[in-house]
Amino acid sequence: MKNSAGGNRFASVILGVSVFNLLTTTSPSRAATVSLPAQNRGSGVEWNLVWSNPNQEGHLGVGGSVFGQTGQTSTQLRFDVTPLKGAYSKINSATIRLTQGSTDWSQSFPRFGGTIEAYRLRPADAEWNNDATFGYPDKNVDMPWAGGESGALVPDTDYDPTLLAQTAYADSPEGAPVAGTNYDLVISGALATTFIDPWSSGVTNEGFVLWAAPSPQGDNRLFIVPEGTGGPTLIVDYVAVTGLVAIITQPTNVTVGEGGAASFSVSATGAPPLRYQWLRNGDPIHDSQCRVFRTGVGGQRRGDKQLSCQW
Repeated sequence: MKNSAGGNRFASVILGVSVFNLLTTTSPSRAATVSLPAQNRGSGVEWNLVWSNPNQEGHLGVGGSVFGQTGQTSTQLRFDVTPLKGAYSKINSATIRLTQGSTDWSQSFPRFGGTIEAYRLRPADAEWNNDATFGYPDKNVDMPWAGGESGALVPDTDYDPTLLAQTAYADSPEGAPVAGTNYDLVISGALATTFIDPWSSGVTNEGFVLWAAPSPQGDNRLFIVPEGTGGPTLIVDYVAVTGLVAIITQPTNVTVGEGGAASFSVSATGAPPLRYQWLRNGDPIHDSQCRVFRTGVGGQRRGDKQLSCQW
């Protein structure tokens, strides 16, 4: 910026950065945990007498009805686990966390409880994209949905019949917007290793199918928040390989006029979750544990008031 004498003034600040795994820095033998949001989400329906694409209605679901307009439904989820490649010596567990959602029409009638079961889709069903729908709404509508007409509900054809995890859910009374309850499908380390090993190494990731058997009492569909806050996550508990954290792209020098904004970034590899600590003239900068660091240089000189940080 211009000073009163009409010359240009520049501020010089020496920035540095260090990278570490927050959970294993002080205790290398301690297990680390990483939460991965769903990369792709899909829906399935065994049969449906009325056109109703769950993706178009903005929800995911499991359960169904032995009578009425909709048969058994299913949810497909795919999580990107490649950040774990080479980062673990052991998988302790992998948990699929779901959050119960609600729709206006779902509050108009009582729904019964059931048990969510999680399975691994077959490799033949691996080509589905985000918001895919498995099955057909009825026999009169020809839609190129994934998984044929089955709703991804046929063992050996659509999914590996080895049960990964299960959890029960309760009834939803009529008129009650029951929402916000978390349901955890905890997969043992031994079973989780069978898919995290290949998926993290780049082998085709077919994802999971979740479903609940219909209730003879009536409709037992459970609605799941599809994305955003409360969206499905895969929580992996693992033992990290120590000594793998390394900076692969260093921040570069930036020259700006005094008071101007400057942006710095860094890339690193290692066992997630990684944390970054930015330094100014060798001293740690408060609240700067992220990959991209922005600051107004003038603000730095006047007490660190112009800071922003993002992953």
